[in-house]
Amino acid sequence: MKYVHYIVYHLETGAILQCGGPVLESEVARQAPPDRPWGAVAVDDDALIVEEAEAGVPRASINMVAVRRSSIDRINAGAVAELARHLTPGMAGTYAAKLAEAEALAINPDAAAPMLRAEADASGQPLADVAAAVIQRAHDCQQIRAAVEAARQQAKATAVAGNIPAMVAAEKVDWVAVSAAALEGAST
Repeated sequence: MKYVHYIVYHLETGAILQCGGPVLESEVARQAPPDRPWGAVAVDDDALIVEEAEAGVPRASINMVAVRRSSIDRINAGAVAELARHLTPGMAGTYAAKLAEAEALAINPDAAAPMLRAEADASGQPLADVAAAVIQRAHDCQQIRAAVEAARQQAKATAVAGNIPAMVAAEKVDWVAVSAAALEGAST
């Protein structure tokens, strides 16, 4: 369970209508009445800045730096989660070693390749086929990483430059579709 602060805003103008919290992150959407053109967005830090104004009357403002930072954090988390679907950090070393073996076999069919030989023996596939599949998978993963990074950078640029509705829209990257399009583009 994660507690966050939230901002309720007008969906079209981005005008800030209310802020509050902390609430459970899963409860943020409920803070905006469904019968009005309002949205709600979570922010990780308290987005409300209360300053002393003249005559001791407090004046409140929104810390847009905190709002943007939270938006960018959610964009980054989405990209990281999508990349983890394709290669977990724990397996990265194994796959790098297998790729090195596959590339060595492409140059010299007699090169040492204990990891690939173990996979070929276990699967009953020829060593050359296992090596080719490893190289193809590495190419596919590179295409996915490039596409996810491009989408992440575009979403971050939108979040930095935009108002709250633009930030919320920027967070809604369909990461699975980004990966699928990268693989489709790589095969054509």
